[in-house]
Amino acid sequence: MVDRARKEESPAPVRRVRHVWIRPSATYGDLTPWPGLIVQWRHNGGEWAALVATVAFDGTLTVQWVEATRIRPATRSVDGS
Repeated sequence: MVDRARKEESPAPVRRVRHVWIRPSATYGDLTPWPGLIVQWRHNGGEWAALVATVAFDGTLTVQWVEATRIRPATRSVDGS
């Protein structure tokens, strides 16, 4: 019975990507993205969001919820190399 309950829950995003690029803004998507590390995923009433850790230029660690539409896998550097 416990296994059945787990299977009926909303599935997490297929890829459990940890290292990602974060778009600074949904409005200003052409700005240079910054690197992040996904800590956790959650489902927000129809949309996914990830708890993402990033490090600012001054070395400050920030952890915040970011909507999935602003996240992409860090399979390459930001410039494509």
